[in-house]
Parts: sequence; structure tokens; C-alpha cells
Amino acid sequence: MKKLQIATSDFVKAADALTNESFNGGIHIAIAEGLAKMDPFIGDHAPVFFVYTFYGHLYSAQMHANKLFDKHSNAVTVEKFLEMARMKKSKFQHAGEQDVLACIAEAQKVTASLAPAIKVLRERRNDFLAHLSPKLAFTPEVLQAASKLTMPQIDKVLHEGGKIVNRFLQMWNNSANQLRETHNDDYKKIVSLVSKQLCAEIQAHEAEFNRHGLSPRPPGPRDCP
Repeated sequence: MKKLQIATSDFVKAADALTNESFNGGIHIAIAEGLAKMDPFIGDHAPVFFVYTFYGHLYSAQMHANKLFDKHSNAVTVEKFLEMARMKKSKFQHAGEQDVLACIAEAQKVTASLAPAIKVLRERRNDFLAHLSPKLAFTPEVLQAASKLTMPQIDKVLHEGGKIVNRFLQMWNNSANQLRETHNDDYKKIVSLVSKQLCAEIQAHEAEFNRHGLSPRPPGPRDCP
């Protein structure tokens, strides 16, 4: 984005677009974290589905996080949003110019603290999330040895990016956008139904074993009674 475009762009639309990335990325990483903790016995009954679902959400979360702090010159990012706030500092309805500048400085400190995680996210995007890089094609072992990133670190980049934007939105027009989906674990209902069905099947097999004087209990979900 050129300076003129930054100065004349709609502040609220930029905020909405950025917090939307934070919100959607937060859903993806929450589901990925939940699936990672799921009972492996259940996952083993549909391994292709659960493995691809897990990585699909994990990869999507990382792409959303990348978009918040993209380095592409024409991208709308948190960094460009801060510059937009600086240019519009006299137009905030619920904060003075000095308050806006102070918040920009604080936001830059937060962004700097996220820099190591953002660097890894950017490398992942360039190496295999968005591109079929030479590393991925010819030396995949190099990627396997690359810097690691935890799911909580990805979540922090997503959430902190959204929080920065919301803080300025509150000063702009006293509003804030939703950053967290309260029902991002509704998949647990389906997992619970599968678990109950598997437990019922195991109990039926166990009853049949007992009828013939055999006692070994077959393996099952960890929450079977």
C-alpha cells in the first residue's frame, strides 16, 4: 500500500478485515489443538480423515497469522494499520493524538515480541504452505530440521494481532470486533457420539467374552465406563 492509499483508506474496513483474519485463524488453531488432544483410539478408526483434518486446520491457522503480518508491499497488515492510525491520529473520536501515538508505540513493542514466531511463520509460508519451494521438492529433510513453532505460539500471534487492532478500533468509534469463537469445540459432540458407540460395541464384546468365561477387556476409548 502506498502512503496515499494508507492515508485515505477506510479505517473501520481495515480493522474488520484484520480482526476477521484473527478470528478465523483462532478457530482453526483451536480445532487443531483440540484434535491433537483427542483420544488416539478414536483417531485410529478414521486416521486419514483426522490426520488431514488436523493438518488442514493447522496450515490454515498459520496462513491467517501470516496475513496479519505479511511483508507484501500491497498487503493490508497490522503494521500498515498502525501507520494508518498514525496518519489519522487527529480523527479518533475517543482518544487524543498523544494517546494514539502512545498506543502505537505499545503495539510496536508487542509486535517486536512476536517477531521470532512471525519469522518462522513466514519461512513456513514461503517454504511449503504457499509455495512448492526447492527445499520442499529436493531437500525436505532440511525443512524437517527447521525451527519449530508450537500451536500456542501460533495462537498468540493471531490473538495479539487482533487485540492490537481492536484497541485502536475502541479509540476510533468505541467498538470492538469478536476475536474468539465461543463454540469452536462443537466437534467434540461428534467425537463424543463416536466414543459412546465404540464403548457400546466394546461392552457388547465384553459381555460375550464373559459369557464364555473369558475376561480380557478389549481396548477402547479412554472414557469408557
